[in-house]
Amino acid sequence: PAGVVTTLAGSGTAGYANGTGAAAQFNYPIGLAVDSNENVYVADSNNQVIRMITPAGEVSLYAGVQGYGGTVDIEGPLTTATFRRPNGIAIDANNNFYITVLNQKVRKITPQGIVSTYASMTGIPYGVAVDSSGVVYVSNYTYHTVSKIATDGTITTIADTPGAAGYVDGLGSA
Repeated sequence: PAGVVTTLAGSGTAGYANGTGAAAQFNYPIGLAVDSNENVYVADSNNQVIRMITPAGEVSLYAGVQGYGGTVDIEGPLTTATFRRPNGIAIDANNNFYITVLNQKVRKITPQGIVSTYASMTGIPYGVAVDSSGVVYVSNYTYHTVSKIATDGTITTIADTPGAAGYVDGLGSA
């Protein structure tokens, strides 16, 4: 709150190591989310996993198989499920995680620790956020759009025209 910046975890050298503070290593950490217990979850993209950092700075593997290089996302329990280059991560009010991955999917982790595909998308979903009613919003890196995934799974583009890169303020597809 005072504006003092400190390193919570990570050595500054790319790699994979669990540990406390500077003993930990990440490889292209992109997305971050914080749960109600102040644990920080990291989409550790090049390691292809989700990592957890406790408030004390202790880093551990939360979900995925470190170094998995396949193109198919495997569903199931936290320790056997896989993620193809996770990017964005968000946590809803019910402690469900939403993770965007390189192979055109949004993955979901339930509070019970089960990983599944929540939505398949055209293009590469990147950033992700979830509102208080459980609606998921996803930025699309490939098509320069923002999409909305309703709680019934319906996907709609709410901003920009697919494929039309640029900067113009306006409503919806304008």
